[in-house]
Amino acid sequence: RKIDGLFVLAPSGVHRAWATDELPAHAWAPYRAFVWETSRKATREHKAEFEALLATPHGCMPVLCMTYAAFTTEAGALAAKKFLTSRRCLYAADETSKIKTPSAKITKRVLASAKYAPYRRALNGTPVSDSPFQAYSQVQFLDADAWRRELGITGFPRFKGYFGIYETKYGNGRQYPSLTGYRNLEKLNVVLAQVGERIRKDDVLDLPPKTYVKRYFDLSKDQRDLYEELRHNYRSDMFGG
Repeated sequence: RKIDGLFVLAPSGVHRAWATDELPAHAWAPYRAFVWETSRKATREHKAEFEALLATPHGCMPVLCMTYAAFTTEAGALAAKKFLTSRRCLYAADETSKIKTPSAKITKRVLASAKYAPYRRALNGTPVSDSPFQAYSQVQFLDADAWRRELGITGFPRFKGYFGIYETKYGNGRQYPSLTGYRNLEKLNVVLAQVGERIRKDDVLDLPPKTYVKRYFDLSKDQRDLYEELRHNYRSDMFGG
């Protein structure tokens, strides 16, 4: 009895799969799912279906599935807020790489809406793919106070300063900091471990072993030239020559 609603935010297509595939397979209680469609939002039928979702009787879990793109529209954002504030919701943000950029409109909108849900889950197979900076807003979605409480960090610029290594460079008559690497990653891992958990495919899926196949092909002259250039640059970057 901690929640009586589920709000799912996901990439296009994935949001629909929640309603058609995942909920039927994994739902823990009776539910009523509604997929928000921006193209139909102004139709009488769509409005009626949404209002019916809001009026779902006790004992049946209402589920609103929406895309990140729809959430950036005013109609989608208003509908989401109306749903989140009318229920005690579990807010599931699927593929949260969509909110990895703190300055992006979608990130700001998602973080602002998170406060309406007492329970939140961020789902992502690669939350930090190539930079620890990508963790900032995803953790904020789960716990807005985590960075300040755990590391004394307030704001994204200080976050970048804490985890980034910079050197001063000069250009166009000015000096500026240039990122050269990262630091304090062990502390980043501590915070991530406190707000999340890692589940491997082997833990949840019964998959056959991987099959490796070699493929041979010939390169054209242009492809070969590009390949050799990339190979040379890679060797220079990795091994100094």
